[in-house]
Amino acid sequence: MKLASFLCCQNIATNPENGEILIFQPLQNIALVSVPSTYSFSISMGLVEMDKGGKDWFGLSIIDPEGETVQNIENIKIPSAPENISDDDSLYSALMNLDLRNMVFKKTGLYRVVFSGSLDCEYPLWVTKNEH
Repeated sequence: MKLASFLCCQNIATNPENGEILIFQPLQNIALVSVPSTYSFSISMGLVEMDKGGKDWFGLSIIDPEGETVQNIENIKIPSAPENISDDDSLYSALMNLDLRNMVFKKTGLYRVVFSGSLDCEYPLWVTKNEH
């Protein structure tokens, strides 16, 4: 399994009329009003080359600039493919959205979003203090 896309945003919703996924306010960084503070945001990610048999799983940790884990989500299992999916595993893909609510940020700086399990990669997450 591979991560094809990764986007932090303010919120993600599904349009009830047509099922389209709506991504609100993509975030280049998380700008806090004060530090320490809590903040809620969403992550949208595209997964490709998933195992059709449901063997893929991953974990996600958010690590602060000092190396401390501030959020840890373990053992997110990817379900088996529906029967109508091609035998080619590279065609089995999905869009997954995660909501992180009231996450505590004790400091500003470069955080890391670290994936484990069937995903082995990381993304930067800048946390700043909004001076306005």
